[in-house]
Amino acid sequence: MVIDRITNLSRYLPSRVYERMEKVLHKINKDTVDGTYNIDKDMFIKVMSYELQSEDECKLEAHNEYIDIQSTLVGVEGIGIFDRNPLTVTIPYNAEKDVIFFEREKARIKNNLVIYPQDFVLLFPEEAHSPKQKVAGYKPQVKKFVIKLRASLFRVENDD
Repeated sequence: MVIDRITNLSRYLPSRVYERMEKVLHKINKDTVDGTYNIDKDMFIKVMSYELQSEDECKLEAHNEYIDIQSTLVGVEGIGIFDRNPLTVTIPYNAEKDVIFFEREKARIKNNLVIYPQDFVLLFPEEAHSPKQKVAGYKPQVKKFVIKLRASLFRVENDD
């Protein structure tokens, strides 16, 4: 897990990966229509707006094929981070959607983050996460984007 300002994202990604996403990333803003924006076969950006929920209502998920880079455009969102290994699966892995869900009730949280506009969190496949959490003192709506970066690309790029 990495948490930082979105302006520093290039520090954490291989330069060839960042350069491929940079043009699309700079076009994403609070006025961008919700939807999926393809960058290439290994990465895309999802823009979404939704109501935040109480922590116990939020699903606990992880991905096998993609790394998530999550950031808010409008609003503040809480995200719980968990070690994936000890978790109990509630919904088996769906390869088409690249998602697996886990039981929240007995899960021990590793970190509870608050993501403000212009911050990001980078989540690896071994890190389960529980987004969509309300943050006390802030409106219960958020508009955010998630960059989905194929994990194998990231590993290959770092092995050079």
